[in-house]
Amino acid sequence: MLVITKNDYNRLVVTVSQNKTLPSPYYLFSLEHIQSKEKYRFIATLDASNTRTRYDEFWVKDSETEPEELIAPIPTIDFKYKGQYWYSIYETSTLNLDPMFSTTKLEEGRCIVVDEVETNYVSYTSDNEDNSQFIYIP
Repeated sequence: MLVITKNDYNRLVVTVSQNKTLPSPYYLFSLEHIQSKEKYRFIATLDASNTRTRYDEFWVKDSETEPEELIAPIPTIDFKYKGQYWYSIYETSTLNLDPMFSTTKLEEGRCIVVDEVETNYVSYTSDNEDNSQFIYIP
């Protein structure tokens, strides 16, 4: 499960590049709030600070005060609703925000958006790189 904290920079750890079919794709993130059905879409740039073979890192910023920037190395979004979202990540050859024009869906799952002061979950990260897991315990 991905966790996004309100009014903060958020690291999204996923596995997408090992399943890509395009040589240099753009990664389109599509999130839908489970209750309100509000949709958010953005294109994030793969964090290439380290070479990884098992997982990929992206960054997104949640901000209520800054203007939204949906196509950027670190996109800025204002997630209006806290709670759970369905997310999908697509590869696309162009800078478009419509999943219908993407090439392949690479990953899907759930994401949770929490308040900046909420710390009611514990993050556990395995130290075994070959079998690493992220677990969030309420």
